Amino acid sequence: MKLRALLLVIILLLAIVPALVPASADAEETRSPGFIDVKLHTLISTTETTLSTEQSSNRYRTSDDLTFDSIELEESLVVLGVDTGVGQNLGLEARIGIQATLASEVTVSAIDDGESIASRTITVPSGETRWDWEMPFKTDWNTYTFNRRHVISLRVEADRNVFIRTDSNSYLELFCEDHLSLTVETRDVDDNRASTFFPNDLAENRHVFIEGDIQNPFGSGDVAGVNISIKRPNGQFVVEDDAASVGADLNYTYDWNYATGLPSGTYSINVTGRDLQGNEFSTIGSFMMAEYGIRISAEGEEGGIVTDSTTPGSPAKYTLTILNIGGNRADIVMSDGDPLPLWQTSFSKTTFNLDAGDDTDITFDVQPSSTLGGGNSSVYIVTATVDNDPTVQNAKDSLQVETFVRNEVDLAVLPVNPDPKTVGVGGMVDHTFTV
Repeated sequence: MKLRALLLVIILLLAIVPALVPASADAEETRSPGFIDVKLHTLISTTETTLSTEQSSNRYRTSDDLTFDSIELEESLVVLGVDTGVGQNLGLEARIGIQATLASEVTVSAIDDGESIASRTITVPSGETRWDWEMPFKTDWNTYTFNRRHVISLRVEADRNVFIRTDSNSYLELFCEDHLSLTVETRDVDDNRASTFFPNDLAENRHVFIEGDIQNPFGSGDVAGVNISIKRPNGQFVVEDDAASVGADLNYTYDWNYATGLPSGTYSINVTGRDLQGNEFSTIGSFMMAEYGIRISAEGEEGGIVTDSTTPGSPAKYTLTILNIGGNRADIVMSDGDPLPLWQTSFSKTTFNLDAGDDTDITFDVQPSSTLGGGNSSVYIVTATVDNDPTVQNAKDSLQVETFVRNEVDLAVLPVNPDPKTVGVGGMVDHTFTV
């Protein structure tokens, strides 16, 4: 009588041993050094009460075909055929125990999206269990490509009732091309792509965001982690094998919040992804810490604009902070653009030097003519330029300064000393004043 069971099949990608012993010298020759060993391990469980006690969660007696389904592939996957011991044919390997009570003809097949691509038929003698199944490809392939969204499965068929055994070492073994790949890019605090950062920038700007995508046919469940390493221009680590955050949507992010005082130059990034078999896959990137950079700011600044008001003929005074955010000493020149009629400007100093990471305060005065009435205004673009920056476009930063004129009004109350008046108890007296 044929027994049927509803099976819940779970595929786990477990760690593998770092080195494999080939079945033969010929088998070793068929395995390219560029291919990675991945074992799809199967764990089978069931809640069917029709199974007898001897048919536990890892042992089934059936003469029906039984298919162990794997996960759906997120990306296409190329696998290398291995020596199956059947002529010169290459194929796939599986480890699953099949025990025959009576001699049985058993076929084990590798299935791609429902179609058999490799199979092996063997007569298992009465009372014996066979664990190793080498399945030659049905066509003379050296490699085989499983397409994206396809499912890799293992199918067992028998002409008599057999016991099918699995344990923690049961698997369908695949030799894959490097199946995990990574991209890398750097972004600034405004989430813009950036390749240049400043070693002495303001604290809120001293972040290098490293992120990228992960491609793995087996999905996020096969990604054990992503680690980041960053080296200075002299090759010393500033970050060594630090864990990035990995999302379920197969991307990773890493926030390097760096301290001031780093040297200028090119910093190298190494991104290493690891799968559950312990295989490592890397990609590299880089970014620059700039030699020259400058920041200009003022108290009350909003969005790069600072405003104040004054009266005709009186200067509005602005205190500007200049910070050298680059890695080298900076020769700084201040400017405010073209002059405006009936307005005058002046800096407390227009040229000065700052060492890397140093800052200084200067004043910028904006004075309207005494002939200008209330409601007039001026806009100046104040720029700090690093004059000794050898690049074509010198490092610079600007601040918009807006000044408004308000009228000054003097009020007087007359008369200042009114004449005294006499009033009786409970009486009232009126005084008239002019403002």
